[in-house]
Amino acid sequence: MENLRCKIECLRQRMHVTALEKGISHPEVLMISCKLDEMLNEFYKMSLAEKTARYDKWSGPERYKLHFCIPPGNYRIDRMVEQTAV
Repeated sequence: MENLRCKIECLRQRMHVTALEKGISHPEVLMISCKLDEMLNEFYKMSLAEKTARYDKWSGPERYKLHFCIPPGNYRIDRMVEQTAV
């Protein structure tokens, strides 16, 4: 994945330089842009697959830890429950 990230950055820089030299609507710039889009889509697919695999490992109550975390601070849970019950 790191290799793809480096390729994306190199292609982005190449597109930027080519656009400055030849103009933003030059066919070479458009071709690089299309290739960059393909690489970014591949990167996002890989990233999503990696995240999905990580979350699929969880089972039971541990799966929901992210959803029920309470940030640090002075919270009055009992008071919040009373207010919602009214």
